[in-house]
Order: sequence, then structure tokens, then C-alpha cells
Amino acid sequence: MGRLLSTLPTDVHLGKFLLTAGLFRCLDPALTIAAALSSKSPFIVPMGMEQEADRAKSSFRIGQFAPHYTMIQGFYILHSR
Repeated sequence: MGRLLSTLPTDVHLGKFLLTAGLFRCLDPALTIAAALSSKSPFIVPMGMEQEADRAKSSFRIGQFAPHYTMIQGFYILHSR
């Protein structure tokens, strides 16, 4: 695993996460999570519009799951249009 991790152009923790996701055959959502974690948040909140931004973000939320699932859901909704 160390050799594979050394070839990936990511943080070691994200690389291990991606390799493990490949083993469990769930690489597509893992790539979305890794991309979101390695950059700024895709949910921008303009000043004075916090409540409206929270309502828009909550439309992507699936139950009480972690914010990572919200990012995946938002990505899939964006790309299904």
C-alpha cells in the first residue's frame, strides 16, 4: 500500500481513503468527497444571506448524515441537470 500511496498526488490520508474505497468498490463517491475535502467548501454563504444559503444547503441533505453525504448529493444533483 505504501508504494501505491507514494504515487498518488494527494495527502497520505486521502490517498489511503481512496485506495480503501477502491477495494470496497465505492470509488466514485469517494473521489467526490476527496475532491471536496482538498479544496474550499462548495457551499458559499454570501453575507446577509445566511438563512437562504442554509435552506438551499439543507435541500441536499439526506436525513441526519454527515456533511460528506450532503456534498455527494449536491454533486449528483448538479451533474444530473
